[in-house]
Amino acid sequence: MLRLLYILFMLFAGIPAFAQGGLMIMPKRVLFDGTKKIQEVSLANTGSDTATYLISIVNMRMTDSGKTEFVKIADSITNNYSANDILRIYPHKVKLAPNQSQMVKLQLARYSQLPPGEYRSHIYFRESPDEGPRGLPSNTKKDTTIVSVQLTAIFGFTIPVIVRIGTPDLKTSLSDVSLQKDN
Repeated sequence: MLRLLYILFMLFAGIPAFAQGGLMIMPKRVLFDGTKKIQEVSLANTGSDTATYLISIVNMRMTDSGKTEFVKIADSITNNYSANDILRIYPHKVKLAPNQSQMVKLQLARYSQLPPGEYRSHIYFRESPDEGPRGLPSNTKKDTTIVSVQLTAIFGFTIPVIVRIGTPDLKTSLSDVSLQKDN
């Protein structure tokens, strides 16, 4: 039995899919390299319930300690190599039934005046919680002696989008190179 579990794990460990919280996304990153202006990302609901996902563009940066953190769009103005101004997403909201999939289109716009380089942003997929009825019916009495808080986990993750424009100017050189042999 243990061998069977090990074999099954090894078979499914190499599947190139990204799934969490019932959402599978293919591909894991999007690259615009000058040949295409439109790319597609496939979303699939692998969960057992209907789910709504909100799709947006976010910028991230790496801190000195190696952690990544979100950057507000207003703060990204200082980052000249952010792709948020040239990237469009259609649609921004997707509702998927169980085992249903849909394509999301990413399009480049207004990028011809940009200097050559590599521009990066991330597409953020966030599960939207079910919106039930708001408020209480007027005939329901409120008990003001009880206070309660309900926490709901909302799954969300990002995939990188890389836009390469032109040929980047890459120059490297080595100087004063020496070889030292240690014991």
